[in-house]
Amino acid sequence: MILLQRAKSQELWFAPAPSPKECCSLKAFVQCQETQAPWGFVKESFFTRLINLESPFEEEFDKNVRYEIKRAQKESLHFSWGEGIAPFVEFFNAFAQSKGLSLLNEAELSYMGEHLRLTEIRANGEPLVMHSYLLDHSIKRVRLLHSASLFRLSQEKDFRALVGRANRLLHFLDMERFKEEGFKIYDFGGVSHSQDPALLGINRFKEGFGGREVEEPTFRGWLFVALLKIFALKGRLQTWKRAI
Repeated sequence: MILLQRAKSQELWFAPAPSPKECCSLKAFVQCQETQAPWGFVKESFFTRLINLESPFEEEFDKNVRYEIKRAQKESLHFSWGEGIAPFVEFFNAFAQSKGLSLLNEAELSYMGEHLRLTEIRANGEPLVMHSYLLDHSIKRVRLLHSASLFRLSQEKDFRALVGRANRLLHFLDMERFKEEGFKIYDFGGVSHSQDPALLGINRFKEGFGGREVEEPTFRGWLFVALLKIFALKGRLQTWKRAI
């Protein structure tokens, strides 16, 4: 498990189950192994895909993923650890703007401290794909947090195909290196049960690497949930006041 301190609350990742006595705490129990909400807690459903790094995991890759990785290995693509939070945030936000996603700020990564890991693939010195991870050394688990690429920033078909191959290769290289460090579980960071075509496409991408889908919900105590609703209401009121 990992206990992370935010500005006014805490996150406990990968806990078996929250204790009822903590229902009044400002602590989020993220990706719990228990799926039923204990008394005093509100459940937020979450599903993800796990890869067993202790097995010959590459044997589970489907034909297309294996082909794309082999082709990418023959190209001038270079793996490296990330160069820092600021360059990652800049790269991710360019990607996020192209997809209409929420922007990232450095504080959303820096609070993870030593548990954060960044990876990237470059071509001709320029980054093509970047990943961020949360590392739990105690249970030997690594969890994908963000994946960003230049895929949507170019209209050139060949370049977009290259970026797609680079992304698959980076996942594979990440798995290999984490396995070498002794990690046992690679967590793809979420599976959507929405019918949104874009999200279904991401699901298919992850399914290509094999593994198994599991439910690992987040639990927050009633007090925590009530405070979040109050803060959200205050935010909407401030937005309304600025508009009049």
